[in-house]
Amino acid sequence: MPRERARGVHRSETGKASPRDNEGQSGRAARPDLGISVDEAMRAITINAAYSWRMEKDLGSIEPNKIANFTVLDEDPYEVAPMHLKDIKLWGTVFEGDKFPIQH
Repeated sequence: MPRERARGVHRSETGKASPRDNEGQSGRAARPDLGISVDEAMRAITINAAYSWRMEKDLGSIEPNKIANFTVLDEDPYEVAPMHLKDIKLWGTVFEGDKFPIQH
C-alpha cells in the first residue's frame, strides 16, 4: 500500500488527518461521523478500485487467474490501532510473480 493510500485508510477510519500530513492538515477530526471501517477502506483501494476501472475480473483481489500485482505490508492493517494505520511500513511489492523488497 503506497504511503498516500495508508494515510487515506487512516483518514477514512479515524476521520483525522495525520499531524505529519503532507497536505498540512492539523490532525484534527474533520468529520469523524463519516469514518468507514478498515475493511471498507481496504476494499476501496483494491477490489472497488478495480471495479471502477471495470477490471474486477482481472485484478483487485488475489484469486486464481487474476493479475497478482500487490503491495506487501510489514503489519496487518486489521490488527493495528486505527491511529497506527498511517505508520505501517511497506515491505515491498510483488509484480508478475517477482518479489521486490524495499531497500531501507
